Amino acid sequence: MIKECQRIATNVNGLTIHYPSSDNVYRNILVNEQPILDLITSNADDILIITNTSSTFSINGLKFDPGNNITNDNNRAFDMILQVAQQRGFAISFSLENLNWVDLIPVNLFIIKQLMSKKVIFYLKINDKVFTIVSGPSPSAAANRTLAVHPCYIRYCNVPHPGFENTLGDFRKYIYQNANNRVFNNLWLINV
Repeated sequence: MIKECQRIATNVNGLTIHYPSSDNVYRNILVNEQPILDLITSNADDILIITNTSSTFSINGLKFDPGNNITNDNNRAFDMILQVAQQRGFAISFSLENLNWVDLIPVNLFIIKQLMSKKVIFYLKINDKVFTIVSGPSPSAAANRTLAVHPCYIRYCNVPHPGFENTLGDFRKYIYQNANNRVFNNLWLINV
């Protein structure tokens, strides 16, 4: 999805030490819109998008600028899809398991901000195309600092999940294995 970008290097005493792996150090991002547009206009049914960088999994949810456009200050992949769709003028809606759609329009921004945070699974509609979205935790070690207190992880620890332990590693495996196997009922249980 990213055609080109720059990363900020860590400098100590004027020497470049390393390039951090965090997504938020990318600058001057040029999004490769074509794969996103191909996905949105695809004739395929039952499309599943699995992402591990989405503000919808975060506690803060989606962010909007004063012009009601989705912002993406942490360079999240799913948010890039939404930005491209929004910039192209596509109709965007969100839904949970009940399929009550909430359109991405200014009057609904507060509802969307509340609805679309701390979610592992949800539905996204762009124009009339419906996608199942699974948005799990980042695999990075840096994410572990906050993951242990994340409401979805706490919910996971309190629902049955045979064959999986209450560890952060198993939490990640649980989400992505269920997504890959399309066992969505298990994932709906850990949405907050």
